[in-house]
Amino acid sequence: MTLLIAGLAGFFLVHLVPATSVKQTLINKIGQGGYMGVISIASLAAFVAIVRGYKAVPPTQSMQLWQPIEMAGTISLVVMPLACVLLAAAYVPCNIKRYIRHPLLTAFVLWSGVHLLANGDSTAALIFASFGIYSIWRRMAMPYAIGTPTPLWRDVVVIIAGAATFATLHYYHEALSGIGLPLLI
Repeated sequence: MTLLIAGLAGFFLVHLVPATSVKQTLINKIGQGGYMGVISIASLAAFVAIVRGYKAVPPTQSMQLWQPIEMAGTISLVVMPLACVLLAAAYVPCNIKRYIRHPLLTAFVLWSGVHLLANGDSTAALIFASFGIYSIWRRMAMPYAIGTPTPLWRDVVVIIAGAATFATLHYYHEALSGIGLPLLI
């Protein structure tokens, strides 16, 4: 549990840096590319710690807080592809960004919400509630600007990338989390 908590703390601390004056100080010292590199490596290390920490927690150490809902699997098959499209939309200029406020944070809200429905144990609740609360808070705190229109083909690319991301995450879910999911086909 220690590794999991350390990973979560590290992840959120790294993501709070941009909200402080520390960001500009780091950029002044190591440049924009260096800053992005450090943040990316620290985020990846924290994510690995979260995954390894989660897998290392014995079931006997995780208390059941609520009963997962029976329809969670079905709901996730609807919501998670949408979350993956929003994840892709965060990184590609597209029209989706014009209508969805902060697609990456919205994707994390959907991801965490679906996983809270499907998992009622304290370990999963710690992870998904943390990400959900953080994402809602950041989404509300960040300014929103409506982007300029982009060609429709960019939205098609985003939808295809989101579908591919969903299929990949679905297929490798057991390797990442230790929890297998039924095949889609």
